[in-house]
Amino acid sequence: MSSKVVQGARFLSLRVLLTERCNLTCVFCHNEGQEGLSGLSALKAGDLRTLLDAAGSKGLRQVKFSGGEPTLFPGLPDLVRQCVEAGYDTAVISNGVNRRVLESVAAFGGRICVNVPSADPDTYARLTGGVLDRVRVTLDVLRGMGAEVAINSYARLVPDAKHVEHMLSFGREHRLPVKFLLPCQVSAIERQRRAHREYGDLLAEFGYRRSSDTPYDSTWHGGKGQSVRMVKPWCPGACHEMAPQYRSIRLTTQLQLRPCFGNARFGETLDLDSVESCARSFDRALSSFAEACGDRAGVQVRRRQLADAYEVESHVR
Repeated sequence: MSSKVVQGARFLSLRVLLTERCNLTCVFCHNEGQEGLSGLSALKAGDLRTLLDAAGSKGLRQVKFSGGEPTLFPGLPDLVRQCVEAGYDTAVISNGVNRRVLESVAAFGGRICVNVPSADPDTYARLTGGVLDRVRVTLDVLRGMGAEVAINSYARLVPDAKHVEHMLSFGREHRLPVKFLLPCQVSAIERQRRAHREYGDLLAEFGYRRSSDTPYDSTWHGGKGQSVRMVKPWCPGACHEMAPQYRSIRLTTQLQLRPCFGNARFGETLDLDSVESCARSFDRALSSFAEACGDRAGVQVRRRQLADAYEVESHVR
């Protein structure tokens, strides 16, 4: 999330999942809760205007495109262009492999978040099946274009000082900010809060100073202007603490609006016949936001799977 947009009385972030396909094979991938599906999003470029107009009336401020790997979706740059021209903070969350597509995204003014699970080439290859040097080239080219780029990486619930140190060095080398993501655990709320504090202690040991703290994340700054963000786990505390001021909702490839990506018990099929019918779809989905995010029976197994995947990723490292 761009820090400049988490302000105001009402803020809706829409994550559009464009595909379940990917060109990497990450061992920890959760694919936004879309396992068992295949193919590309049913969203057409001509439908995006209707979607934006409807969501805009509900407080839409931010659009994120992800997947799967969103650069595999034909026409991604044009979707980004439409969102940017409509005035929305627009981001693409990518693995950084398809550099040419991301160059087009950057040319239209979209932000880019590149997932880098490890700064070690061998570990990166084991975790993803990909080549880290290819991603390095993408990062340098995008930064050279003046694009707004950030590096995403994952954090264990038990802090890994070596991984943090390597990722900080990786970010400094490419002169880009680093964002660490902690896994959600419905059944271990205090554990995840403690992990966030412990990572903060690590950053302080490495000479970073905390400059801000919100229910969503904390931001740290170190030498040579490098910034680091620690994103707090959402379930269940942040979801409830920030709603209704801030809400994040996902649009699956099957055009279903989900208040909680890990809870398929709550979803609303998007009606794109008109702006009015689309707006009603958002109303119905958003009305179940608090219930979906607080439905522990529906999300607990899923969250445990996610947390276990992060732990596997860390141990492989």
